[in-house]
Amino acid sequence: MVIDMKEIIALDVGGSTVKCAHFTTEGILKDKWLVTSSKTGAGMQIFSDIAKSLKKRNIDLENIKGIGIGVPGPVLDTTVYEAVNLGWGTLDVKEALVKALGQEVPVYVENDANIAAYGEYFTIKDADSLALLTLGTGIGDGIILNGKIYRGVNGSAGEIGHMKMAGADGLLCNCGLKGCLETFASATGVTRHTKKFIEAGMNSSLNPAHINAKMVFDAAKAGDAVALKVVDQAAYYLAHAIANMNVILDLDNVLIGGGLSEAGLFLIDKIKAYYQDVAFKPLRGLDIKKASLGNDAGIYGAFRVVQHA
Repeated sequence: MVIDMKEIIALDVGGSTVKCAHFTTEGILKDKWLVTSSKTGAGMQIFSDIAKSLKKRNIDLENIKGIGIGVPGPVLDTTVYEAVNLGWGTLDVKEALVKALGQEVPVYVENDANIAAYGEYFTIKDADSLALLTLGTGIGDGIILNGKIYRGVNGSAGEIGHMKMAGADGLLCNCGLKGCLETFASATGVTRHTKKFIEAGMNSSLNPAHINAKMVFDAAKAGDAVALKVVDQAAYYLAHAIANMNVILDLDNVLIGGGLSEAGLFLIDKIKAYYQDVAFKPLRGLDIKKASLGNDAGIYGAFRVVQHA
């Protein structure tokens, strides 16, 4: 038996930081660190900063099996299309990273929600399929079918945050449409709706001038009527989106991750209750639960992408 002694670099690129990790091919985490996601040079500074961080840690690129990198936005092959939060338009991520490194290294590029879902997939026994909903500033969704990442024809499978939940009367989404799931159930949507209800005259302990999603969930747990209305609304629309998705995919599990998942069972139990009301009856046994890897899901998924390449 030949033992592969090479190692793997895993990168998860976000709007503010790049999560970086150094693994053995067997999955032992040797080191992890953060690099600032600089917007300098239309976001291209990110690649040189990654390269500098690898050099600083004396990582021998000749001993690297590959680099897995997750980026926000639709990905086909090694190209991302419109990672607007990073300042990227259409960009060949592999080409940009290899140029910054100054030498050829196998690079595997994937959408950030997809790699997070892939990382979570390996934590669950006896499952061939799952979706991971990441509830943060926006809403992402990585889908695993038959043990493989499902990307779709345009690399946009899983953009559940832009599933239409309301018509022309809905709030405007960053995508340019109105009434998307993100406008109800993301951290941004939760905050916007809370301000909207308070400004419409509803009584609340919250100050609309100084508010974030965590404050809304904390207030809801304390019994604030407006906060409870907003959290209940978010759970309602998340349940509908999951039911719509699952009637097509018929999954083993749906995992809830991202910053809002820190609300725990307070949110997830509401989603599950609504799901039982709206889901197609044969699909009501779907397991909906909190994701287990937290902020490390992306680096573990990027590692797995290279490990199984």
